[in-house]
Amino acid sequence: MDWSSLPPELIDRIACGLLDTADLDCYMAFRAVCHNWRAATDDPRSDATDPRFRPRRWFMLSNRTDGDGRRFLNLSPGASARVDLPELSRHHLEASTEGLLLLRDKASHAVRLLNPLTRQLTSLPDATTLQYTASSQQRTSGYTLKFLQVFGAGLADDTTVALHFGGTWLATAKPGDKQWTRLHHIWDNMIIATLPFAGRFYCVTEKAIMVLDTS
Repeated sequence: MDWSSLPPELIDRIACGLLDTADLDCYMAFRAVCHNWRAATDDPRSDATDPRFRPRRWFMLSNRTDGDGRRFLNLSPGASARVDLPELSRHHLEASTEGLLLLRDKASHAVRLLNPLTRQLTSLPDATTLQYTASSQQRTSGYTLKFLQVFGAGLADDTTVALHFGGTWLATAKPGDKQWTRLHHIWDNMIIATLPFAGRFYCVTEKAIMVLDTS
């Protein structure tokens, strides 16, 4: 039997079953079998905001350098996989959130989200739009780049990325935005920690536990 000649409807049904069980790695392997199987299934790189192709159950085990490779764990079946990510050679890895990697270009400081399983790279506004107002001498000395250290990152909804830079402020942006939006300038209510969970972004402050509302 020529498996590549299966009816497109059957191929799509099998592929959808893999996505329904969050087996994104198996879905990618399924599409890699042959041209006909790829043609009958949705391309995960065609829409970066499609929640079906988010590696939500995959977590990076460690940011310890292993060349450009990192190991990821799927919490559902307990499987792990080492993924080669040549993108890391030209980016700083700022954070990992819900399976996605937040990258900052070493040369331009452009911020991007990388899906390590589909290799989809999604552009966000440049980090330079977040530079703290400082004197020209401070900017020349690299003061603003130190200020951009990320202490926490996550998804606040299906498309909004939230960053915590320590202290009292957050920033949010979506793919296609021209700049980051700064939030939370309450000086007497420091943000102690942040936690992305189930598509929401939680903040623990000195006074309360808050959730970021993007509506």
